Amino acid sequence: MSSTDSAAEPQPSLPQPSLPRSSLLRVMGNAASLLTTELLNKATNFLIYALIARYELGLGSFGSFSLGLLLVYVFQVFASVGLPNLLTREIAQRVARAPRLLSNGLIAASLTSLLAMLAMAITPWAMRYDPTTSWVIVVLSLGLWPYAASQVFEASFRGTQRMHFIALANFIANTAKVLGAIWILHHGYGVVELAGLLVVVRFLVLLTDLVCYFGWSGQRLVSWDRRYVIALVRRSSTFLGIDAAIAGWSAVDALILSKIMSPQEVGLYSAALQLLQPASL
Repeated sequence: MSSTDSAAEPQPSLPQPSLPRSSLLRVMGNAASLLTTELLNKATNFLIYALIARYELGLGSFGSFSLGLLLVYVFQVFASVGLPNLLTREIAQRVARAPRLLSNGLIAASLTSLLAMLAMAITPWAMRYDPTTSWVIVVLSLGLWPYAASQVFEASFRGTQRMHFIALANFIANTAKVLGAIWILHHGYGVVELAGLLVVVRFLVLLTDLVCYFGWSGQRLVSWDRRYVIALVRRSSTFLGIDAAIAGWSAVDALILSKIMSPQEVGLYSAALQLLQPASL
């Protein structure tokens, strides 16, 4: 056989690597868990707004509650300071570092969330809102710490590909949110008590995350280091900037309405936005 014929002979193709079946199922399960969590959160928020309108608490109460939730959305970004994104990436790269990252992340999130709680509680005084709106905002600010702490745990679940824990925690919390809201509004309570319910739900999510982390996953925490905490906050600043820009831009319209006009206009604006939620889902 000549060298020309040998060169012209087709070479056998190498087998292409394929994703193992177990890995594919894990990816699909994790994606389904995150999708379920997102759908539950948006659907229950829409239902809460519908319940407030159903029990006719008034446009002013509706506006106070809507403004409080918008401020929560802004300040919870500063409470978590971009740590969930950073921790998810770091834990996914090296799972062995998860206990150290989680322990120091919890300390960092606790400190930043306390500052965010203080800033949010001062906001109604600085903006000179009415008493009902101010109480709603102050009560909702109490949920920033459990939110930030639960986000740290959920970052660990994402990094270790245990997203079903996130879906479980949110399923329990959203069920309690809907049933609790129906009970509160049916018995004649108002938006301040409803805000308190949302804070309780935040703690319920954190409690479920704690059970999943220590009980089912079998992981533990380690001692924290002050310099490591500072380094985590510094490294997460990039994620904080992106999240803060998105959250601030989405809430600026409502804040302008609340300052120039009243929370009632915020209620109408939020009601219009909520009508778009089913379409976005």
